[in-house]
Amino acid sequence: MPQTSFSLAGLFIRAPRDVSAATWIPGQENWLFFSIGTAAPAGEPHYELKTTTNSLSTLQILPAPTGPVDLRIARHGEIFTLLTRPQGGEWQVVEQIIRPDLPLVLNVGLTAYADYDSVAPTYPNFQLYNTEGAPTENADLIAYVDSFDIRRPATGRLPIANIDAPAFLDVIAQRRDDVMAD
Repeated sequence: MPQTSFSLAGLFIRAPRDVSAATWIPGQENWLFFSIGTAAPAGEPHYELKTTTNSLSTLQILPAPTGPVDLRIARHGEIFTLLTRPQGGEWQVVEQIIRPDLPLVLNVGLTAYADYDSVAPTYPNFQLYNTEGAPTENADLIAYVDSFDIRRPATGRLPIANIDAPAFLDVIAQRRDDVMAD
């Protein structure tokens, strides 16, 4: 377990952007992530969930188990379901995030970040941090990734237009089973 604050690794989803250091404009970041490691207080296991809309972020820090876990983000339309599974355990829903602003096509990948205390003196001066770096570096995060899989969910959209209650309940059950499936 890392001993420096906000040292975590996990899954990252964002709206694609064609941007470089020269063309970057503040206030246009749209993404979410689901990570595990240590937040605050440092040294204790946490999940960190962050959703960012036009560079304004909402952060959740939740207790996490020690030891290896699987992380999953499942998308159904504008709903993103964040799940975790302890080694040898069952999938559990940690949170659902509604993001109608995110496009159909997204960038998906891994994220890792460590040692917020070293970054704090320059935060949020991103230009200074990206050109000069952190004044100190004490990162102690080691993240192991066994696999990274992407698959299309098997369930379709909810049949809201016809308000067919039995069909609606069937789709809900199918979605639950699909999100929890291996």
